[in-house]
Amino acid sequence: MLETGQELNVETLMDQFAVTERTIRNDIRDLNSELPEGTKVNIVDGGRISVSTKDDFSSIVARLADQSDYYHYRLSARERRTILTLILLYSSHYVTMAELADKLFVSKNTIVSETENLKEIFERHGLRLESKTRRGFRTVGDEKKIRRFIFELCRDNTGDNNSSAYRRLFRRELEGNIDRKAVFDILCVWENRHGFELTDQSFEELENYLIVTANRISSGNILLESYDGNMTDLSEASELLQMVLTKIGKNSEAILSAELPALNRRILGCRYIKKNFSNKKIDSLYTEMRILTFIYDICRRLDIAQEINYDKFYFIFVHINSAVQRVRQGEEVIENAFQEELEVSYPDIFSVIRQEAETLDELVPGNMGDMELSYIAMYFIAVLAEKPERDREIRAVLVCSSGMCTAMLLQAKLKLHFNIEIVDVLSSHKYEQYDLTEVDLIISTVYVETKTCPAACISPLLSDSDIETIHSAIAQIRHEQKHQDESSLQRQIREYIDEYRSLTQSLGEGQDPYGRTVEEFYHKYFGADSTDSEKNLYSLLDEDFILLDEDVSTWEEAVTCAGKLLTDKGVAEPRYIDSMIRIIRNNGPYCVFIPHVALAHAAPEDGGEKMGLSLVRLKRPVEFHHPSNDPVQIVVCLSGGKDKDYLQPFFHLVRIFQNREVLEFILSAVHPTEIINIIRFYEQYFFT
Repeated sequence: MLETGQELNVETLMDQFAVTERTIRNDIRDLNSELPEGTKVNIVDGGRISVSTKDDFSSIVARLADQSDYYHYRLSARERRTILTLILLYSSHYVTMAELADKLFVSKNTIVSETENLKEIFERHGLRLESKTRRGFRTVGDEKKIRRFIFELCRDNTGDNNSSAYRRLFRRELEGNIDRKAVFDILCVWENRHGFELTDQSFEELENYLIVTANRISSGNILLESYDGNMTDLSEASELLQMVLTKIGKNSEAILSAELPALNRRILGCRYIKKNFSNKKIDSLYTEMRILTFIYDICRRLDIAQEINYDKFYFIFVHINSAVQRVRQGEEVIENAFQEELEVSYPDIFSVIRQEAETLDELVPGNMGDMELSYIAMYFIAVLAEKPERDREIRAVLVCSSGMCTAMLLQAKLKLHFNIEIVDVLSSHKYEQYDLTEVDLIISTVYVETKTCPAACISPLLSDSDIETIHSAIAQIRHEQKHQDESSLQRQIREYIDEYRSLTQSLGEGQDPYGRTVEEFYHKYFGADSTDSEKNLYSLLDEDFILLDEDVSTWEEAVTCAGKLLTDKGVAEPRYIDSMIRIIRNNGPYCVFIPHVALAHAAPEDGGEKMGLSLVRLKRPVEFHHPSNDPVQIVVCLSGGKDKDYLQPFFHLVRIFQNREVLEFILSAVHPTEIINIIRFYEQYFFT
């Protein structure tokens, strides 16, 4: 927790872990005995916990992590379940409770309890955790599902949101009998031979994929999958797999042909810092869709996906599209005189943009360069600067025991830094009887207990760290307000769906429920004089462009099904379907950048006659072989026509479908009209 830099205090830790203050202080004492000279964890004013060090604390934690095992590092319940899951997925034989208990330094009763919980989790992944008396546990199920589960664990447990020690322990378990350094060296040689460079994230994901694959093959578990004759050139994937198989002594034609298709799809999903594009056609719509993906990913990570409006979105899109064209043509970039100053003031924004710039690097021969990225950062900084405050001022009470003068000075400082209203100044003993019903935030110079609203404990001097503490508390309040607003909208939609279904069931056969009920409901919830923009997503959909619970087996069939809705209505030519499939095969599953939703498209010159949109909900999800957003259950096909009219509907589509609640509504809808009007509700609420 200290490694992440979050604000900690003794009282919070006591509540979080249900322990006494003595336990917390003993833990800190023991931790200090492990830390090198010059580094110490301190308890300072108000029970706040801080680190004083002359070195980089993260590197110290990393060094300690390398020395950790399951005895020295006490796994949390979630971490223990994950490690148990990985052990059971990897093992090709029964594992006894005694073996698991000894390995993780826990009791057999703990293992019994955990494995009971795991049985349900395994079933959700299409697997069975089999148990036999005196033999233990083993995983039973399809090899493809076992590996998919392992890769899901990799994705969730190797990121920075986990501690260094736990990440190291997880990686050790993942490596099994395979030497990670050997796989690392093989990947580096393979990159150099073909003149490209994977991004760090893609490199690690491919490295983990090869380690898992090598372990499974070594234990006799082969991924039996037939070769698709329509797949792209397999030479690069074949070369890489042969190098790994040779290293583990399993280089046979049978294993190579069985494992090759899956590895090839994994490589297609990789991102690159450098890659030779000389033989690759990049159409304009593909470029634009990648840029739109880039903007979406940054907005999501900066938490402005629901605040940015279409004008700002379009402004950013136009700039980035121009920047990509400039870099492709080798034009010199004008120096940004504000780059250094902006990066000092907004390091988090620059960090996010550099990480997500991998998406743009696939469009240009070489990376975009820091100067171009600094101009892109300026646009997002401008959006954040104009991010509106939601609703009214934050209402706060100030609890201060240092006297009236100190309280008045602190109150003035707070008004200077924050958009808050100090509704009262209290002593700590008066606070205990105070009615907090209309209060959003408690700011105090002493520790106070609260169950009704967030509290920020600060020093009377209002230091920089105090300002950050209050910022965090306000951000939490804004988030809760936003959640309450969205919950209200969800209730309205549920009411509409229930009432709509009740009315349609009461209508006689052949009567049109749309004309008689839906418009009435829409006016009931939003007013009879409301109007819709012709560029709304809703306006592009009618029942003829929506199919529900279509049964297909592959992503190609899913795209064909959605594309046929466009071709049948003359929105696109039949060849448009083949072009959409070709683009995904050639460029990988980039179209699945929203979890469980695929957005297929092709260029206008590939048969896109006019602006159109189709939506297919699949009966059974299919794999597009995206590393993190599979499986896909909603397939949307877009025809952009001859101009850029698709940008605004696309903007709406991304903002709507990235919302988990609307996705759940659409997945449970029983009629296309419901989907149209669910989308209509969200567009009316968020965009007008």
